Amino acid sequence: MVAGLAGSLLAPLENTVAPDVAHWTKSAEPVLVTLIGGVHTFAGPIVGSAIFLVVKETIVRYTEYWLIWFGVIMLVVVLGFRGGVVGYLLHRRQAARGAAGQL
Repeated sequence: MVAGLAGSLLAPLENTVAPDVAHWTKSAEPVLVTLIGGVHTFAGPIVGSAIFLVVKETIVRYTEYWLIWFGVIMLVVVLGFRGGVVGYLLHRRQAARGAAGQL
């Protein structure tokens, strides 16, 4: 519902609708951002979007083949952090608390 509302408000905001806005990559970005940050927490997509934007903007500055490098980095992040970055950090935090409790 929120995505539909955001999409309907884009046309009046931009005063135009271009075909590239309807491309599948635009609709895949929220899914990728959620996978990066973590699905099981509220903060996951927020952290994921920050990581997504920082990595994308950094790579674009250095090479014209940024999509290849961006894809490789995102693949490593998604496969390396199974619960997303936030899920990984929460798991590490719980493991550290468990180890401290055993001492």
